[in-house]
Amino acid sequence: MLKTQFASSLILAGYVLAWVLGSEMTQLITTDRENSFEKPAFLTFLNHLGLIIFFPVVSVCVRAEHGSLHNYLKHWSGTKTPTHLFFVYGAVSLVYNTCIYCWVTGLEFIDVSLSNGLYQLQTLFALVLSYIFLKEKFENQKLQGVAVAIIGVAFVCIPPIFLTDDSDSKNDDTSLSKGVMWTVLSAAMWGGYEVSFSSVIIYKKDETKKISESAGADGVVETLTCLGFVGLGTLFFGAPCLVLLDATGIETFTLPVGVQWSNVLVNFAISMLFDFFFGLALFKTSPVCVSPVSSLVIPVSFIADHIFHDKELEITPFFGSALVILGLWRMNGGVTQSAVDKPCDDNRDTDKLLVWT
Repeated sequence: MLKTQFASSLILAGYVLAWVLGSEMTQLITTDRENSFEKPAFLTFLNHLGLIIFFPVVSVCVRAEHGSLHNYLKHWSGTKTPTHLFFVYGAVSLVYNTCIYCWVTGLEFIDVSLSNGLYQLQTLFALVLSYIFLKEKFENQKLQGVAVAIIGVAFVCIPPIFLTDDSDSKNDDTSLSKGVMWTVLSAAMWGGYEVSFSSVIIYKKDETKKISESAGADGVVETLTCLGFVGLGTLFFGAPCLVLLDATGIETFTLPVGVQWSNVLVNFAISMLFDFFFGLALFKTSPVCVSPVSSLVIPVSFIADHIFHDKELEITPFFGSALVILGLWRMNGGVTQSAVDKPCDDNRDTDKLLVWT
């Protein structure tokens, strides 16, 4: 039990830190005055294309048990086929790429702390979509938790949106409107990605626990396989989108140069870590379990803005962060037993689910 809690805590700590560092790096890339590279679609495509490299790692991990990656994928596919799941994950990758495209675009107009504060609305979207597609059932306390979390988001976001008078701030009225719009849209797409990622595991009725145990990886192999398919979907379904954006003039295709490449590659590495920790966290728990911990990006983001951008630390956003965490904890406590009895949850130890309650 304690070992499971400690491992899960490390996974989610890595998830939060990678989120904040990735936000800061992405904003640097798109807003740096001397070396800016304002190509959100290209950045999104490159970061997610890199997920394909997880396939060779999976191949090595499963060689002893299954002989080859091909044999493992047939077993991993459950009641489906690898080809069938390729198209399913292609759809998932489109949701993910659209989500991150909106997020990167939003970071061009608003601060990281405000962006990550608004992003907590993804919990509301994940909750609604989990109810619709994953049949998550919850009691009144979950609705109470949503209300408290939204009040917390208001404490975090209202001051920088409505009360700032810093003439040097990027948050003028036009930029704020654009940044908030793109970020909220991305939050909605992120909620969809969280749910779709878990939905596929249910959909294929996989034998994940047997696979992870035989591979000696306790879920890591399953996570890397899923992420590898997201990368594969990005290649086959995301590349045509880049061509379309270039043809329509929405985003002209160009490659980074000089310092831009260094920044892009650092961001790529952080993105890989984030995707790994996120996928592993979802596999070990559920979208509802991940949400309370993701709210920790709010105070961490304000601290990061203070360190990197000399932003003044104020008590209001931390109070709002506490309300968000309290609300999401309350929401997580509202998961009923029927939600734990989903088809895929025989792969999730009860102890792992109780870590967050």
